[in-house]
Amino acid sequence: MFNVAVLKMRDILKYSIGIILTILIIFLISKSFNKDNQNNNNMVVEKLENGISFLSKSNMLFALDQTIPAVSSLNEEYREISKEDKEIEKENILQIMLETQISSIKTMEKIEESKNEEATQENVENKDKETTEKTENQTLAQARS
Repeated sequence: MFNVAVLKMRDILKYSIGIILTILIIFLISKSFNKDNQNNNNMVVEKLENGISFLSKSNMLFALDQTIPAVSSLNEEYREISKEDKEIEKENILQIMLETQISSIKTMEKIEESKNEEATQENVENKDKETTEKTENQTLAQARS
């Protein structure tokens, strides 16, 4: 605790103005740093975007072809092979899709047939049981009478 009587109005005014000024100075300094950081962040983002676009446009294999000539011939062969594979894939995609669909339809038909066979076997067994029960009941009825 402190004694309020010792503090004068002039002292209270000085301290409050000093505190307000220090808060304002800190606030202004932080704003100026924030603007610099935003500008730096924007510049860094732009540099990254430029670098990524440059890398995507220029192929690293091209640079490797220029520095090592032996690798260029290998890369050309791989490019030709990949082009041939892409052409074959384009032609066979529909055929492959149809084959997979047909095979899935056939397996579904087999499953349905097996379920139908099981159902018919159960029906036959049930009918056999019913007929045997009827004959037993009839024989029991004849035996009682």
